[in-house]
Amino acid sequence: MKTILVPVDFSKTAENALIFAINLSQKLQAHIILFHSFHTYHTNAYVSAKALEKESLTAKLHADQKLKELYDNISVSAFSPPEYISSKNELREELLQLLAERSVELIVMGTQGLGNKLEGRLFGTNTSWVVEKATCPVIVIPENLQLETLEEIVYASDYMPDDIVNLENLSKIAQSFQANITVIHVIKKESTAAVNALKSFEQQVKVRTQLSGINFRLLTGNNVENRLEQYLEENKVNLLVMSAHYRSLPDKLFGKSLTKSMTLYAGIPLMIFHHKLH
Repeated sequence: MKTILVPVDFSKTAENALIFAINLSQKLQAHIILFHSFHTYHTNAYVSAKALEKESLTAKLHADQKLKELYDNISVSAFSPPEYISSKNELREELLQLLAERSVELIVMGTQGLGNKLEGRLFGTNTSWVVEKATCPVIVIPENLQLETLEEIVYASDYMPDDIVNLENLSKIAQSFQANITVIHVIKKESTAAVNALKSFEQQVKVRTQLSGINFRLLTGNNVENRLEQYLEENKVNLLVMSAHYRSLPDKLFGKSLTKSMTLYAGIPLMIFHHKLH
């Protein structure tokens, strides 16, 4: 992951996301792009095209300067000087273009309005959209959380083929922080078949990736979301990781697609990998 995009709205939440992105850039030797989408408001309907262009340019210069000031005011420095991009275009339109043109491999952004349980409030509108539409992994940092390091990472798996590739990529982040990865699968009742399925998946991961040091666990409970929430609480997890193409686990949790209704246990960041069509 050599290019990290950080959408910024100059809130404290965005600043916290940037701090984590900077720490990550140092460890992965990655380049950071700070991105801000601004709007210009015109009170005079008869203003000339030249005046509109000048006003837009002034707003862009101001936004670029604010991005630079935001970075300069943070006490840690990125692996390399960041790139500042501000645009008058709507965030969703510009972000998709940036992903395509700049080979962005990871998005780190903050979000507001999370509930205090997994079934709580939805992500903010833009964050929810980015999680759903981005073509690269997205890390979402909850409001008021300063995440500077990672120690315990949970990957919620349903034994999909992409999980193996995702774990290989995730391990690069985990190793940079010397963090532990635990792969969990939630079932209602333990059985020999379920135990064997977990062992088979573990063996596939080890054979195909040569990764070691990843733990694999079955969690049992009648209520999947409550069991997952309990595990996150008891093990002081720093990052919950899922894949956006899953239907079985999110359907059990929420009855809807992950990218449209996945919420986050308060205080725990979420990382979403996206399914690649085969």
